[in-house]
Amino acid sequence: MWAQHLLSPYQIRIQNHKNMTKKQLTYNDALAEIELIITKIENQELDIDELSSNVKHVAELLNFCKMKLKNTEEEVQKILKDFDEK
Repeated sequence: MWAQHLLSPYQIRIQNHKNMTKKQLTYNDALAEIELIITKIENQELDIDELSSNVKHVAELLNFCKMKLKNTEEEVQKILKDFDEK
């Protein structure tokens, strides 16, 4: 745990995200992280070294959210179809 003090806040967030991914990333968690990164970009709180990796991470999170929405839509459509057939 002492090694965590040597990490930057960004590195700690990445580490926490990796732990969260192992558990199960939720749509709301991904959305909250996207919003956090966008706020930091808008407030110019990221240095140039962090900017590229953060933008890439946002793209990955957006893809996750898009996939989650698509899967949820398909599940709901299937449920509604099954309901109509009964």
